[in-house]
Amino acid sequence: MKNSVKSILESIKGETSKIKQQHAEKLAELNQAKAEIRRLKELPVSKADFSALLMKNIQTEADKYTNDMGKAMFTPVSSMDKAANMISMENLELSANGRGLGWIFSETRANVLNNTTDDTRTMRRALCWLIPEAIHGKIMDIIDQSGHQWGNEDLPSVSERHETIADLEDRAAQLQAELDELEAAIKDLSGVVAPAQEPPLSDTERAILATYR
Repeated sequence: MKNSVKSILESIKGETSKIKQQHAEKLAELNQAKAEIRRLKELPVSKADFSALLMKNIQTEADKYTNDMGKAMFTPVSSMDKAANMISMENLELSANGRGLGWIFSETRANVLNNTTDDTRTMRRALCWLIPEAIHGKIMDIIDQSGHQWGNEDLPSVSERHETIADLEDRAAQLQAELDELEAAIKDLSGVVAPAQEPPLSDTERAILATYR
């Protein structure tokens, strides 16, 4: 009986060792996948990809300006502001004829194209909203005329990287699920072979034992 139990325990220990080895291998593969994802993200890009991302950034800034100004024109926040559709004919005509203190949007919170004095972010967004192609073209012209070789043509393109990263992320998720299963199995098997431990003595029990020593 004793030998049979010992054999079972040895078998369990062997199985635990195999599972731990599998866990170590999958963990190494997971870390490798994560490292490759990080490497691909940290690589610079070609000039063509930079140009495309620059245009996308300009469009995003323009969209933010459109959204912000659209809300501001019709959402007054104080008694000093008015929605654009609530400005009186008199004030509109004063501004239109150049006799008002400000221009036609001066009474609104938006004050479109006039609220950029102390806000460079709003100014940047307004320019991206007005002349997106001109901004993009001027920046790319500066790059072309600088005399610097951009390089990075031997690196994978942004689109290629996104495809690779998506595959790696799928594999990483699969590996993490497998690791979770292996860790649960290791925990279960460890509970079988681990020696039973007596609960710790309370302060009262320790005091009683001390009196008999």
